[in-house]
Amino acid sequence: RDNKCACTRSEGQGTQQCGCSRIGTAWHAAVGFPTSADLDCDFEADRCSWTTPSTGELSWSHSSSPTPSPPTGPLLAHSGNSYLHTGTGSPNSPWREFVMQHAVTTVGGGTLSFWYHMYGEGIGSLAVFGATGSVLWNISGQQHIFSNGSWRRASISIPEGTPLLRVVGTSGGTFKNDIAIDDIKFQQ
Repeated sequence: RDNKCACTRSEGQGTQQCGCSRIGTAWHAAVGFPTSADLDCDFEADRCSWTTPSTGELSWSHSSSPTPSPPTGPLLAHSGNSYLHTGTGSPNSPWREFVMQHAVTTVGGGTLSFWYHMYGEGIGSLAVFGATGSVLWNISGQQHIFSNGSWRRASISIPEGTPLLRVVGTSGGTFKNDIAIDDIKFQQ
């Protein structure tokens, strides 16, 4: 793959512009300077400061109940009442990408953790990418045997100088493949 990313800062204007691309998909974000705490989100009210790029990828769905395409996805949030999931009912399946991204302005890297749930016979994959398109973490296929199975925790080392993180859930080959995430945290 040919992956490229470049970010520039405009200190006086308080913005950071990241432009990333990979074959077939352009990745772009225009964001302010977040702190590591800005990456944290329990998804109770909304997506916090995580965004979906405007380049054709699908947005993660906010939910406080089981996903609308049983038997797939979790019955409840990991904590609290709400979580995000890949709404993979028609026409969002098969093999579609659901993307959220966030700029990272930390100097020394850190650890991104979150809880995930992957139940359904047609589960695709869940991955975290750095801005250059490098895979920082990836898991594929059904990871739970029931909707009420315990959520699992991912903990990912984020390299120093990573300007943008992307969480990508890819739908599998059937409509029974909702992937869910909850309680994102970032520590330096």
